[in-house]
Amino acid sequence: SRYAARFVSDGLAVRAVNPSDGRSYFLEVTTQGRAVLSKILPRLRRTNQQLAELMDVVAMSSALAHFEDALGTVSNGEHAEV
Repeated sequence: SRYAARFVSDGLAVRAVNPSDGRSYFLEVTTQGRAVLSKILPRLRRTNQQLAELMDVVAMSSALAHFEDALGTVSNGEHAEV
């Protein structure tokens, strides 16, 4: 793939032939690649955590809106569908 070729050309990975299937290959991370990963992984983890928290907020907000709609329906003398 294009990304694999870029990693190899940037010295972040090397191609290794798959011993089980000579038509495919593995990418092995180089020392330089591991150094880059050690720098970016903490940032990626923080970003993933922030996205997960945001998704939780969105889900909770949606659930509360549904609950408020149901309460409004009940207060008007109708049955709520939850």
